[in-house]
Amino acid sequence: LKQSPERTESPWGAFAAMGLRRRAFAPFLLPVIVAAGVAGSTVQNDTAAAKSEKMGAVDKALTMLEDLQTKVMTAGEAEAKTYSTFACFCKDTSSEKLESITKGTDEKDTLTAEIQSQVAKRNELDNTIQDAIADVALHEKDMKTAGEERRKGLLAFETDSADLKGALAALEGAIKVLKASKPASFAQLKASSVPLRRALALADALGLGGSSLPHLSSFLQQSPEADMEEWKFKSDGVISMLENLETKFRAQRDTTDQNEVDSAKTHDTFMQDKRTSVKNAETTLDTAKKDRTAAVTSISSASQRLSTVAAILIDDKEYATKLSGMCASKATTYDSRTKIRADELQALTQAVTIVKTIVTEKTSGATIRFAQAGVSLRLAKAVAADSNAMSAIEAEVEQAELPKTSLLATAPPPPPPPPAPPPPPAVTC
Repeated sequence: LKQSPERTESPWGAFAAMGLRRRAFAPFLLPVIVAAGVAGSTVQNDTAAAKSEKMGAVDKALTMLEDLQTKVMTAGEAEAKTYSTFACFCKDTSSEKLESITKGTDEKDTLTAEIQSQVAKRNELDNTIQDAIADVALHEKDMKTAGEERRKGLLAFETDSADLKGALAALEGAIKVLKASKPASFAQLKASSVPLRRALALADALGLGGSSLPHLSSFLQQSPEADMEEWKFKSDGVISMLENLETKFRAQRDTTDQNEVDSAKTHDTFMQDKRTSVKNAETTLDTAKKDRTAAVTSISSASQRLSTVAAILIDDKEYATKLSGMCASKATTYDSRTKIRADELQALTQAVTIVKTIVTEKTSGATIRFAQAGVSLRLAKAVAADSNAMSAIEAEVEQAELPKTSLLATAPPPPPPPPAPPPPPAVTC
């Protein structure tokens, strides 16, 4: 892109003054460079028809810049729409996860409290079971002891009852013999003296005879040859003592029988109470065992649910943390890309303004074409793609010290660029 003798300055300087990034905009600046180069070399005596013909390249460059500007804006709108969808996803998913975490935390606390309550109930039931087992054992032991005592008491009663019956029979026989008042009667009395002596011994043992027992014993020891007169004299007193002793034996028999009845009744009542206590203790034991089984089942079920809830809660917290990081990262990236796109649109707007003003004004009918100068378009592409060549062009402009003859100096200042497009509105899901 060598300058013709008539050109005063390379039009690249206008773009260099804008601070355009040549690598980013090289593909679409190529036609601008070509158009600017064509517009920069003029000859005199230009005509309106010739200028119109030469404006084709400038118009093409302008169209490409405007198309690129439209593409950048369209891409920005598409990215804004995509980011809006993603932001809604972040917002909705974050809300769902936070709600799930809150619900999971509450459920975890509830299950933990339920498990603690059931464990306390199980421990209490364990104590109840142990107490009931001890009560059953104690009552059964008492029943066994009472049964043994009852058997001993019954055996003693039967022995005492038999002795009392024997004594009464002996006394009744003796009284009957004595009342007969015949000599043979005394002999019969002596013949039955053995049972009578046993009755007297029993009376002595029971404390029933009193002072009459020695007289009765002495009477029984007399010989059969004793004087009948003496016998008749003593027989009335003996009969009285024997009848008195018979009365006492009957009273003792009745007392013994009544004591047996009372003892049996007391024993039966005691045994009934103990059987009732055993039954109640066994009922308490069965109920406690069932309640304990239910408590253990509840603990197991709640523990399983707690494990599931805790695992889900951990997953939700991890997911929420990752989601928060990802959404924040995407937001930062989107903000950065939005700013870069705004800078690109501002640069493109300035480029369009320059082409519409400076380049258009400098284009005339006598502008030299590259084909006329023997320069091919492929050479221009190579120059635009070559970093060193572009740097040399930019350096050439920066070192030029012809402010009065430069395009920027000779042309009126371009109008201020339009403001960058406003940022996308707040995301509304």
